[in-house]
Amino acid sequence: MSKIEPIENPDRRNEIREIGRRVFWWTDSFEVVFKPEIEACLMFHPHDDPLDVDYLTKEPYEAGIAAAKHVDDTGFVLSDHLNGLMRGTTLRSYIKPPGSEHRIEVPYKDAEDWWCEFPEYEDYRKTGCIGLLDRVLYSINAHWGVYTQYEWWHLVGGNLEFIRHVDKMYPAWRNDMITLVDEWEGEMARGHETVDRLVKLLDYWKKWPGDEWVETFTAKLDHKLTGGL
Repeated sequence: MSKIEPIENPDRRNEIREIGRRVFWWTDSFEVVFKPEIEACLMFHPHDDPLDVDYLTKEPYEAGIAAAKHVDDTGFVLSDHLNGLMRGTTLRSYIKPPGSEHRIEVPYKDAEDWWCEFPEYEDYRKTGCIGLLDRVLYSINAHWGVYTQYEWWHLVGGNLEFIRHVDKMYPAWRNDMITLVDEWEGEMARGHETVDRLVKLLDYWKKWPGDEWVETFTAKLDHKLTGGL
């Protein structure tokens, strides 16, 4: 049976958040959000409705769970906003409660955190409200973290053992990155939040995986940015 429980004790919540701050840092929502100590990072590019991708889709979620078990974690923490993890409150936002077609505005509120003992995907999806919030998942041992940004992308960072296992379980992320560049509509130029993030991720990818895929991706990105010159 899936176990998902809110972390309500203030001391325990602060202790848990301190662990999350070993994984993430906060500059702004368009940066690579992992601490420099995080060894490797990859990106999931969801193809669903961009207004409903606050959660990982099923295959990436299951790949992450498999990798977390591989590095001997017993569960993960889910926080409803990166800003909430860093500062304790979430931003005013619009949300869509599960099962509702209507979005409502919510004011600043105390951030919420849940302890999750590897719930099934559908149970994970039911945790909290679906809304325009930048949610984070992270290891209780600070092995890894996931940042699910509501538009375009999800970032996954962790130690090499974790990231290599994610790559093994969900190699499709590589093709998705190639597709993102190949099918980019309009001019691709620096200054666009997603483009700038891809450029920054190259610093990670040249170190890991550092293989032919990285060479191919870099060449395609360079080609797009220079207009084929």
